[in-house]
Amino acid sequence: MSSQSPVATSAFLMEEQIVTANGEGPPVAVSGASGRMATLTLGIVESAEQQSIEISIHRSGDGEVWDEPPILVFPQRFYAGTTAMTLDLGRWQGTAYLKARWSVNRWGRGPLAPRFHAYLFLRL
Repeated sequence: MSSQSPVATSAFLMEEQIVTANGEGPPVAVSGASGRMATLTLGIVESAEQQSIEISIHRSGDGEVWDEPPILVFPQRFYAGTTAMTLDLGRWQGTAYLKARWSVNRWGRGPLAPRFHAYLFLRL
């Protein structure tokens, strides 16, 4: 990734979509946002019973190598609604990119494939 990428002041870390499997969003440039507070809003538009989604936020200095563990983890969610969390980018010097990863789980009766209609939005 180029270090010349412009800084996003708002962007989707997870585009609004139907989530049926584990996955990850695109890298989002935040290199000029050091010391700023970010608000991340997870929206679950629709959800079936007996399933969960967990979303973690990862950082990178170059957009290629991603640090573990994640710098922020949303509490596991089961139902429709929104959850906002803040992230102090000043605590994570050298962060040039953020990326969301999600994992989904389904249990119980009926189809065992999870299905969430969800998005994750970043605002600096």
